[in-house]
Amino acid sequence: MLIDTRKLIDIKHITVDITDNTPYLYFLFHIDETTPRYSFDTHTYVPDPNGPFVVDEGMDVFQQKKRLLKYIGQTNGRSIHRLIEHYHSSYYDNKRLNQSTNGDTHGIGPVFTHARIMKIPRFIYDVVRIHHETILVRKFLPEINKNSSSVFGDIQKIILLNSKGKVSLQELVYPYLLHARDIWKAAEAYKREDWEWVKANCVVSNQYRHLTIEELKSGKYSFGENFWMGKTRGTFLDQQPGKKKQFSRWFRSAIVFKHNKQYHARKQFARTLSKYRKLYGDNHINQLNLFHEETELHSETYE
Repeated sequence: MLIDTRKLIDIKHITVDITDNTPYLYFLFHIDETTPRYSFDTHTYVPDPNGPFVVDEGMDVFQQKKRLLKYIGQTNGRSIHRLIEHYHSSYYDNKRLNQSTNGDTHGIGPVFTHARIMKIPRFIYDVVRIHHETILVRKFLPEINKNSSSVFGDIQKIILLNSKGKVSLQELVYPYLLHARDIWKAAEAYKREDWEWVKANCVVSNQYRHLTIEELKSGKYSFGENFWMGKTRGTFLDQQPGKKKQFSRWFRSAIVFKHNKQYHARKQFARTLSKYRKLYGDNHINQLNLFHEETELHSETYE
């Protein structure tokens, strides 16, 4: 990936309009004096210590390359707050100290020198920015994004090593097939409390498909596709039975996991991964351990 540093912001010189609450996507890079630079001359890119272009070599699940792109994230307008939080909270140092009350890790540590902040059109439900982040993370697989999009377990690495090119990296990436229009349709159904749309577009268990709107609102039924909270153990004030869920909460459980596109793609992914494990995985654990030993001196650690 070719990166034009003129479009990046040095983190030592960031300015921000605190009145602007537009949703953002942000990209964090590590670029220093040792990073090779290039300029564009006569229809080609040539090495130039003062050139404006740098190159990120892309996905590298074995961490043998020095990547420039470190992290992709999103925020609802608190961009400077998020960047400060990322820089001064290290995921690697102390997980307990850097977790919020709901267990989410906030920071990644001071592993970046530049940022690019991109505004996206405001959607009535800002979960759309999470949608764009999800697609970008799956495309570029930054090494520090700690989620199912970009983290490869040992079994995926074993499959890649032993398939000798027969299995592509993208085949082992957890599936995400939703389109922005799917989010819009889901948001409209959520606003209308359109249970018929949910039943037509999501995988709803037969025991719940017959329920009426009144029964759904009663708080007696706790399942992801329901617009309203159900009765659960340890209920908090914001989770009272019968209270309508926040869109982001409903969207994650009803659409990300139960939309027809997602549900069937996940089942196919599980079958494919199981097949590849049998062909290339389960009998080759020692090979990955050997690979780790051979590349240990080349792997980077972040302090």
